[in-house]
Amino acid sequence: IHGDLTQAAREKALARFAKGDLTILVATDVAARGIDIDDVALVVHYEPPMDHKTYLHRSGRTARAGRDGWAVTLAEYNQHTTCRIIQRALRLPTVAPVEVFSNDARLRDLRKFLAE
Repeated sequence: IHGDLTQAAREKALARFAKGDLTILVATDVAARGIDIDDVALVVHYEPPMDHKTYLHRSGRTARAGRDGWAVTLAEYNQHTTCRIIQRALRLPTVAPVEVFSNDARLRDLRKFLAE
């Protein structure tokens, strides 16, 4: 979903996701504001936000009501400092960056997993 969609189209996509008809929902930052859906197990930040409050808000879609959940951030090398600032501000455990190149076998595994 994105900001250029009509409100009706966004609501339809959200309803399908909440109902389980869609297993993956991709939302731009603008369209993601105010989304409240239960049972979200994973939030993937395709690009890290510029501040820790936005990161926390986006990640807050997961692990609601005592449930477990994951937040994963994909970042380019030059975004490493931003990620570290967010980690420190939120007192998140320090996780070493994992370098992945286009020919990495882990990407093939991920593609298989996503295809299932």
